[in-house]
Amino acid sequence: MSDAKTDLSGFSEEELVRELARRRATAVQGPFLAVEDAVEAAQARDGRATFDALLAARSQQLGDGPQPCPRCGRPVGVRARSRTRTVRTMAGEVTFVRHYHHCGHCHAGFYPLDLSLGLPEDGTLSPKMEARVLDFGVTEPFAQAAERWAVHHPAAISDHVIRATVDRLGRCAQAQPYEALQAQLRPPAPRPPDLLVVQNDGSMLPLRGAEPWKEAKVCVLYREDQHRARTADRRGLISEARYVAHLGGIETFRTHVDAALRLERADEAVRVAWVGDGAPCNWNLADEVCPRAIQILDWGHAIEHAVTAGKAVLAEAPALVPLWQRRIEQLLAEGRRTELFAELRACQGAAQGAARDALDALLRYDTDNADRMDYARYRAEGLPLGSGVVESAHGHVLQIRMKRSGQHWDPDHARRMVLLRAAYKTVGPLRFHRALSPRCLRQASPGANTVVQSEAA
Repeated sequence: MSDAKTDLSGFSEEELVRELARRRATAVQGPFLAVEDAVEAAQARDGRATFDALLAARSQQLGDGPQPCPRCGRPVGVRARSRTRTVRTMAGEVTFVRHYHHCGHCHAGFYPLDLSLGLPEDGTLSPKMEARVLDFGVTEPFAQAAERWAVHHPAAISDHVIRATVDRLGRCAQAQPYEALQAQLRPPAPRPPDLLVVQNDGSMLPLRGAEPWKEAKVCVLYREDQHRARTADRRGLISEARYVAHLGGIETFRTHVDAALRLERADEAVRVAWVGDGAPCNWNLADEVCPRAIQILDWGHAIEHAVTAGKAVLAEAPALVPLWQRRIEQLLAEGRRTELFAELRACQGAAQGAARDALDALLRYDTDNADRMDYARYRAEGLPLGSGVVESAHGHVLQIRMKRSGQHWDPDHARRMVLLRAAYKTVGPLRFHRALSPRCLRQASPGANTVVQSEAA
């Protein structure tokens, strides 16, 4: 192949690539790192050139004439010509011009070139760039995300861009009906489950303003076939789960959990097990959204309350507390609740002061939850006894991102991040942006349900 300028249309793409590689190889000196840098820079140049050619061709295809309105399909003429837009891609910034159209019938504006390219209405990032930025932003503090980005990609990106991207997509997620959002993240169950497990609890998060700490409510739903139980030689594992999290009032949380239960077909399930820590609000929620669920008091919390009372009763003989605990565990495990309550009342009669108060509290707690403590039956029927899945969710869903040293969240931003983190853990990193984007990206086809674009976009 000659170095002279000539018509290259007769060469195959493979031949052109080989010639470019040969030229670049002769120009690169130094160690392997220098070669990698040169290859990466060449890919960016090639990418920008490809974008320029693609945009020019697509603009020519669309032309200057009327274009169909994406809402009603009517032909709409150009209202403003040659509006500039710059988009950051994985190959670098790309700037192009396009025409703005405005449909008088729908009172909606649109850019046909933006629609044909599938670009988001807002923001400065391409879809692939946006997906990667979103992943960094929901997994790391924004400043650290910007630093980590620089390790993976040659073109730096600011923490401000990461923050703005996460916030914009968080607003988009908030704007959707919650059941529709959950269905995008994970489709409705293809069949009713044999056993659906529901666990819910609260997680405190640090906020700015008058309320320095606020509880984020968390709920986890998973089917029996998605759970591998722990054994002596292996850890327990949840392969898939649907996570619901909300920072705010119980009413909104209730509607969100109710939507998740519908998608998991809880009403048709053979059995539903609802595991909680004994807080009345947990059982109130279960009664309201899934009254047929088998309510189970978390085993660990039941034993913890008993041990707390035992320490008060045996304050002068602390060495006997383990014996007290083993007796409680034995009676509960064997389904002998009546015998347990009788023994506690016998202790209650002889106790005084702090010991009496502790036993009174324990008996109230156990009496209130007596119907949720039939552990022998639960174990025989293969039902879960502990709420470890939702306890773990506090850490890996919310706290790993939102409870780091020095963090204090603006309440509105915190609500959006709570929603995004639960969505991220529900769908997984590979499909996260794709699950959010159908309602955030403008659709190219006529008749698509789109958002009005402003002329200044």
